[in-house]
Order: sequence, then structure tokens, then C-alpha cells
Amino acid sequence: MQNDQEDSLTAMEHRILDEDARLQGLRPGPRERFIREQIGISPTRYYQIRNALLDSPAALRYAPLLINRLNRQREANRRKYW
Repeated sequence: MQNDQEDSLTAMEHRILDEDARLQGLRPGPRERFIREQIGISPTRYYQIRNALLDSPAALRYAPLLINRLNRQREANRRKYW
């Protein structure tokens, strides 16, 4: 049985998942500016949190299409570069 921490997302994690679709169409400069100004964290921290969410069952339940798409991208990058 899972505990409550494994089963829930923080407000920041929800925000990152919700905003990711808006970020996909932006070029790197505007994307980084949006992350800093609208989400309130550094781009590095944003991607650290987002990448950790790819392995989260709670994130998969919350945003299955996004998590599956990002996992496919991560796997394609692994095959390309490793």
C-alpha cells in the first residue's frame, strides 16, 4: 500500500505539470523567462522537478498524456545519445 506522500503532488508539482504544455512552443529564452517570472523558480530547478515527476505514479495519474510523452522523449534521447 502506498503512503500519502507517494500518492500526492505538491502545489509546485501541479503547477509544473499544468504549465508544461504552454512551455513546449516557446524558444529557450522566452521559456526560461516564463519559468522564472511565472513559476518563480530557476529553469534548472524546474527541470529537476519535472524530470523527477516522470517516475512518479501520482504525476502519471494526474497528467498521463504529458508524462507518457515526456517519458517517450526521455527514452528517445537515451537511445540517441547513449
